[in-house]
Amino acid sequence: MNIYEAINSLVSYSVRENLIEETDKVWAVNRVLEILDLDSMETDAEVKSENLEEILKAILDYAVEKGLCEDSVVYRDLLDTKIMGAVLPRPSEVIKTFKEKYAESPEKATEYYYHFARKSDYIREYRVKNDMKWVTPTEYGDIDITINLSKPEKDPKAIAAATKMEASSYPKCLLCKTNEGYAGRVNHPARQNHRIIPVTLDGDSYFLQYSPYVYYNEHCIVFDGNHVPMKISEKGFRRLFSFVKQFPHYFIGSNSDLPISGGSILTHEHFQGGNYTFAQARAEIETELKFTGFDDIKAGIVKWPMSVIRLIGEDTDRICTLAGKILACWRNYSDDEAFIIAKTEDGEPHNTITPITRFRNGKYEIDLVLRNNITTEECPDGFYHPHPEYHNIKKENIGLIEVMGLAVLPARLKTEMQVLKDTILNGEDITKNETISKHAKWAEKFIISKNPTKETIDEITRKTGTSYVIHDILIEDDTAFTREIARLITMLDWEKYSSKREKIRVGFEHKEFGTEMADIQKINKETAKKISEASSGLKSALESSGLDTADPLYSELLECAIELELLASDLENGYINYLNTVGSKEGNGQIIEAISNDIFAELDKQNQSYSVGFGASDEIRKMFGMPIPQREDNSSEEKPKDEGETEDEDEDKKGDGGYGEGDVFGSNDLIYDKDKNAHIKYGEVIDIYYQLMGSENYTDEEKQVIQEYFETLFRGLEEEKGE
Repeated sequence: MNIYEAINSLVSYSVRENLIEETDKVWAVNRVLEILDLDSMETDAEVKSENLEEILKAILDYAVEKGLCEDSVVYRDLLDTKIMGAVLPRPSEVIKTFKEKYAESPEKATEYYYHFARKSDYIREYRVKNDMKWVTPTEYGDIDITINLSKPEKDPKAIAAATKMEASSYPKCLLCKTNEGYAGRVNHPARQNHRIIPVTLDGDSYFLQYSPYVYYNEHCIVFDGNHVPMKISEKGFRRLFSFVKQFPHYFIGSNSDLPISGGSILTHEHFQGGNYTFAQARAEIETELKFTGFDDIKAGIVKWPMSVIRLIGEDTDRICTLAGKILACWRNYSDDEAFIIAKTEDGEPHNTITPITRFRNGKYEIDLVLRNNITTEECPDGFYHPHPEYHNIKKENIGLIEVMGLAVLPARLKTEMQVLKDTILNGEDITKNETISKHAKWAEKFIISKNPTKETIDEITRKTGTSYVIHDILIEDDTAFTREIARLITMLDWEKYSSKREKIRVGFEHKEFGTEMADIQKINKETAKKISEASSGLKSALESSGLDTADPLYSELLECAIELELLASDLENGYINYLNTVGSKEGNGQIIEAISNDIFAELDKQNQSYSVGFGASDEIRKMFGMPIPQREDNSSEEKPKDEGETEDEDEDKKGDGGYGEGDVFGSNDLIYDKDKNAHIKYGEVIDIYYQLMGSENYTDEEKQVIQEYFETLFRGLEEEKGE
């Protein structure tokens, strides 16, 4: 696309994503022209793309060609942020809209603001999707792990330019409110596309924003309006609860206020929160505690690899008072035998707390994570910090996010682990490779061990498909429907999948209703709301996952959400009748079809790939003389014949997948293919069926014949089995 088409595509994108109004288009076009040193616009320029990454690339390539921008990631980022700032509303407009949405509900407000942060390119979604994410089961629950790849590395030109710049104290840090709208420089990111929301926490002025690198869903940052250092205190606990009361669907926590045991920015008071449930939150109290005078507060030690005291109650003032007492006690607690030292001889404090608050089951909670930053000669980076033998994996501070159960690993590991794998498989000496020599001892201990855990080897098989990754993302969503969809995609045999779909449909039913038109209209609207919420929850979970949108399963699930959205709109506007579409089994096609058979077809493909992956991992085990583990049975896998079972009896048991509702049959059902002279699975020909039925080359009459043919095949199989 040429530059004018790119500009028109960008402005149209901004209107389409509700960033600006239709009436702002001319103004926005002229602002972009000014930035690009253009004095005219082709009025007939077409919209060539709806993809923001593609649009910005075209504009930046033009800018580089015309000498308006250095061809490096830092300079391109400075310019595209400036361009995005030209097609966005003023901060006051964003705040106004946020408040209007908040009047409807806190969820509506954050949904709007998170959408804005993503679509304004403040959160660069096309980079975030490159992050590697997976879940590892442990005795403390499923721990999230990510290799963050969305933050670009500085290029040599920018580094050289930064050394020649005079020191600047504006903005004082990356969190200061003065970043809003700032043009940036080679050593400080541009923020023309940044908008912040004022919030009051326990009477103090704070601001809400989202993290540009979103480690988890709706990863937000709440920072003090003044540039003041981090301070853990009872007052801070009250601020956290003040936020939770305003946004009860969010958790919020704070890094500690001491180096090593805290995050990367201790010079500016801030908290982190979001719409996500971490493993720590799912962990239960394993030892109850009683505090004199606080019988109204449930307390206990949480089963977690760090020392965590959880307080639960209805009165946040009482919780904060008790939490303040625990903090004061811990600040001054020493135990030489346990190597806990409150203060060293020079008076330097070492004990502090990382607090996390949430609202759950009608009560308020705070997790108090006891921290200590003492160092030793052997552990100069902190004794209660990854020890030197693990620095090959991670050396950075263990902050709030990791305390909660999300391990954030450095980007270098993506390359290093690939090189390490190749080196091991090729039988080469790890110590001779400069890139990975630091991993040699670790590799010998954990990878080439004779007794590795199932997870350390089989985890690679998860990369053969996305069903497990998507399941882990969807299951954490607060929308009940989204969690049900997560469970649905683990159903790897047709009968279970079909049954689960029907249960989901039943969830939208109204058990009691009359036949009066007013009743039907009411039910239509109520059901439309349910389905709309289901669609929004699924779309939001998918879009915030960072997964590749081109992934087949992702695409099918997104299509499901879109179909549900259209169904809700038709119900709301009275174009269709609930009684004939959603609520009756006879007319349930639209709900069932939205949770389409195509989703299962993709799952079946992934399951086959997954099985292949297991085979590959087993071969690797054989290479190193490792035992091959017993795995859980899966109904989609071929089962061995019972002792004494004949071949004919085995043949009779085939085709037991069932076909549920609709006209598409189970992927495990068999038909006889006369060309191959063998029984084959429906799953092997189902794609052909879809292609034929979706083709524009056939009339409706011809498609009816094709459909009847497939139905006859299935009925024939039933007759052959004597059913």
